[in-house]
Amino acid sequence: MVQDDKYTYPNSGGVLRNKRGLTDARLLDQAMNDLASAVWAAMSTAPVPAILDFSYLQRIHSLMFSRLFDWSGQVRDVDTVAGTTGILYARPAFIETGLAEMFTLLARDESLLSTDDPSDFAYRLSRHWGYLLLVQGTYQPEN
Repeated sequence: MVQDDKYTYPNSGGVLRNKRGLTDARLLDQAMNDLASAVWAAMSTAPVPAILDFSYLQRIHSLMFSRLFDWSGQVRDVDTVAGTTGILYARPAFIETGLAEMFTLLARDESLLSTDDPSDFAYRLSRHWGYLLLVQGTYQPEN
C-alpha cells in the first residue's frame, strides 16, 4: 500500500486530494486523463517555445491539472513512490537540479527535432522521458 502524505487523503492508499473531492483512485485517474487529453489537444495547435525548460514544464502541468489540484505546476516537497511499485520518484531536493540536467541533455539532443525517423524519435524521446520519471541518478541516458 502507498503511504499517505500531505497531498493524499488519509488512509486512501495514495489518492491525491483534489478539488472535486474524488476519493476513488480510478475516478481520479480518469479525471486526470480527461483533463490531460483536453489540454494536449488544445496545445497541439499552440506554438512551442524556442527553449524547452523547467518553467515551460511547470506551465504545462498547471494547465493540465489546475482544475483538479491546488498545487498543480508546483514542485513536490515530499518523497513519493510510483503507485504501488515502491519505486521512489526523485527526492524533492533533487527535482530542480535533475530537471535542469534533463533539459540540458534535451537541448544537446536538439529537442528531438534533428531526426525524421519515427523509430529514432521514439527511442530518443523514451530516454528523456525515462530520465524525467525515474529517480535522479539511477538512470543516465546515453550522451
